[in-house]
Amino acid sequence: MYQTAVHRSFRASHSLSGGPQQERVPHEHHFTLELVFAAMELDENGFVVDRTALEDCLAELLSSAERHLINDQPFFDDLPPTLENMARFFAEEIVNRLREEGLDAKRVARVDARLWESESSWASYSFEPGSPGPAPASPRRKAQARREPAKKPRK
Repeated sequence: MYQTAVHRSFRASHSLSGGPQQERVPHEHHFTLELVFAAMELDENGFVVDRTALEDCLAELLSSAERHLINDQPFFDDLPPTLENMARFFAEEIVNRLREEGLDAKRVARVDARLWESESSWASYSFEPGSPGPAPASPRRKAQARREPAKKPRK
């Protein structure tokens, strides 16, 4: 299996409704995100994923998080912004953005996201965007659907 990975660091804040008191108020971390894409076959250009598209989508995604409160992302309307859920957010969101750029997700066997909030603390999330069956239910996409006005049925 072929793999390609990128990692980037960024600063962002989050707050949690449960847990210790210091977690309940917005607090900033210096996060490091690693994304690993795996495929059994390379694309027609010899890549697991288009590196330029990946870099561009990742830069855009992280700019929406950099120095912001992660809780404000629609993805977290129904989920607490724990490190685990944040890893899921970044994994699913980067794949969604790459799909919009033409990624053939059926070819990608696995995506792993590992997110560090310190040198000794990380969480990860993995999924198979190319596997048969429904894609992971993205709370961000559900939130967008809830915000769209209902269409009147045609008569």
